[in-house]
Amino acid sequence: MDLSSFFDKVTFKDSPSRLVNLSIAFAIVILLILMIVGFSSGFEGLYDPTQSVTMYHRTDCNACRSVMPEWAVFVENMKTDGNIFTRTVDCSNPANLGECANITRVPTVIKRQTSGRQHTFKGSHTVAGYYNFATTEY
Repeated sequence: MDLSSFFDKVTFKDSPSRLVNLSIAFAIVILLILMIVGFSSGFEGLYDPTQSVTMYHRTDCNACRSVMPEWAVFVENMKTDGNIFTRTVDCSNPANLGECANITRVPTVIKRQTSGRQHTFKGSHTVAGYYNFATTEY
């Protein structure tokens, strides 16, 4: 089969929707390739941290409201550290009730390591207190 006969058979004059479908399929393939390359080259720290630090709070809790500004600064500072993933869970949100089931009081900060070890924060609710807790090995 020569190249000219191939192009004679592959024509989109009759079927513009086929061209659209092929364009969409091509775009999806390109996106998948980019995602695979991206995930394999540098996003592991985001999804597989060596540890995570989670703040459990309620929006109707005065103590929680008073520590959230310090927590927000801590979270912003920790974005540069690829080994520590921070999370904030609102236990007053019904969607989080399952995750908050074992939380007996708020605000509570828990550090989880990939080894399975878990530690509860007992320090001062300051940026420095959170940082020391997050970076201390237990």
